[in-house]
Amino acid sequence: MADLIELPDDMALFAKAQVARGDYATVTDVVREAFELLRDRQRRILELRAALDQGIAQLDGDQGIRATSRQLMDDVRSRVGIPRT
Repeated sequence: MADLIELPDDMALFAKAQVARGDYATVTDVVREAFELLRDRQRRILELRAALDQGIAQLDGDQGIRATSRQLMDDVRSRVGIPRT
């Protein structure tokens, strides 16, 4: 079932500009992409919350590691390829 939605003027102009630039074929395609991005973002947030809950449970179970905040940040930086400052 297709529902009709009304966009605020600024969003409608933005969507039309995306079509005019040739990035999308229709305004519907722009809106569809926006909803897909929103769905992906919400999924990632749920995954992060689950990982955070798991980490908290591990800490509560005394399964944490002893390290300074500097050591932890250095470890994170090395894992994601960010040079140490």
